[in-house]
Amino acid sequence: MKVRCLVRAVASMAWMCVPALHAAGQVHELPTMKGLWVSREGRDYSLRQAVLHPAGTVAGKGMPVTLIDVLDGTGEWDRPRAVRLPPVDGAVSASARERLHWFYGDVVGWMPVPAGWRLQYVAIGADGNTGYIFVAPAGAASGWLSYGVIPACRGCLLSAVDGLFPGAYEQEVANGYVHGAGPLPLKPVPDMQAHPDDCTALLRYRTGRLTVRAAVLSSEPLAKSEGDLSEADVYVALPARQGGLAEAIVEGFRHRFAACHAPDGWPG
Repeated sequence: MKVRCLVRAVASMAWMCVPALHAAGQVHELPTMKGLWVSREGRDYSLRQAVLHPAGTVAGKGMPVTLIDVLDGTGEWDRPRAVRLPPVDGAVSASARERLHWFYGDVVGWMPVPAGWRLQYVAIGADGNTGYIFVAPAGAASGWLSYGVIPACRGCLLSAVDGLFPGAYEQEVANGYVHGAGPLPLKPVPDMQAHPDDCTALLRYRTGRLTVRAAVLSSEPLAKSEGDLSEADVYVALPARQGGLAEAIVEGFRHRFAACHAPDGWPG
């Protein structure tokens, strides 16, 4: 039997879990439509419209963007300052950009989202663990997208990547977080799982009528890190015919959160 903080919705939501006993045969549930959470606009978050100048400042003519203010886990409002926004990431292809709208939120930063989609859920924990979920206009059954970052909580991070990264379970055991039966199996079972390096897990799986493409990234190799360690993830659920757009979102995210190249962790 294991003592484990199990992630039931989005991998990056681990700060909201509490340690619990889970019998043998428990699984790591990957995000699906049934597990998506809901926040209330005006109570948990608010949206501000802005225009981003090509040089990265908000003024004059430029690209429309949406800024997300969040009531965080400390009871304070995180409000991105428009005049200090970084330039929009240029890693997304020009053809994909025409089909996207850009949101900006603290911790994750710029988030490209299919045009017309809405924010459904956001949370920033007291320790910086952060997640944003967007859904299609017709609802999550037609498409959803989640972004998340765990900036420093090592136990949260290892729980979130158990079964995704080789060595994650062993690190949990070494740190005293779990005891017992080995890495959790994944559900749904991916039809593709790849590890192009020690800090990247790429996934593809189906849920309902949607295909999910995902990247889960570690700032440093799990086995080698002795200091701060950060995790970032993106899950894009779209119909199979929109696979190119999903891949563009995933690749842009990988460009911004360069795996294995942040020995001090990503800032949160």
